[in-house]
Amino acid sequence: MESLDTDQSLESVGFTDGDADDGSFFRITEAGQKLASQEPTGSAELIDVVHEQWTNTTTDALIDDIYGKYPWFAHRSERDGGRHKRATPSAEPAVYTVGYQGLSIDAFLNLLLDRGITQLVDTRFTPASRVYGYHATTLRNLCERVGIGYQPEPMLGVPKQTRERFFQTRNHRQFKRDYSEILRAQRDRVLATSDLMTRAPAAVMCYERDVSDCHRHLLAHELAAINGLDTVELRA
Repeated sequence: MESLDTDQSLESVGFTDGDADDGSFFRITEAGQKLASQEPTGSAELIDVVHEQWTNTTTDALIDDIYGKYPWFAHRSERDGGRHKRATPSAEPAVYTVGYQGLSIDAFLNLLLDRGITQLVDTRFTPASRVYGYHATTLRNLCERVGIGYQPEPMLGVPKQTRERFFQTRNHRQFKRDYSEILRAQRDRVLATSDLMTRAPAAVMCYERDVSDCHRHLLAHELAAINGLDTVELRA
């Protein structure tokens, strides 16, 4: 399933490393300050956090910190002269599934790259989130930057009414029946996703950390029954 939040994506938080005389410090720009003052939630909070943590920090220190936490996410960076470049892992095809709950976007992409995932199948019915990076447009752009293909499949998601009924009742049997009807109605999309997974290491994505609370485990079971691949849940 997916987060019930609506999107407030942030394409740029308005920071630069060119404000200091030698261009080596990471500072908020005038545009970033204006954006922070205008955004009521989400984006403004992100700017405040980054500003507090990284103002007057050298760009090299920032790069080293990112590489230390998320080496695969940053492995294509040109800023460090290629010091951290390495060959991306390659996974065997399987029916991979992943939830992003509790993960920053860089940690999420780092997980995918670390496990050799080259295709991400977004199965949120409403692909939006207040968490930066997870709006469909932003996520597509970020995936492309790190070499991961992005495939939206919202019709393989769960409509709001069905989702809310499950959260209220926790009736797994009824939810399974409801989602089975969706899979039958979207058979062409199921077959296309199954085929993709035989050709490349692809992960079905949704929100919940616990796969048992998410429709993706039912979708994975159906995909595996079609293509004969193993199912693998990715965890950070």
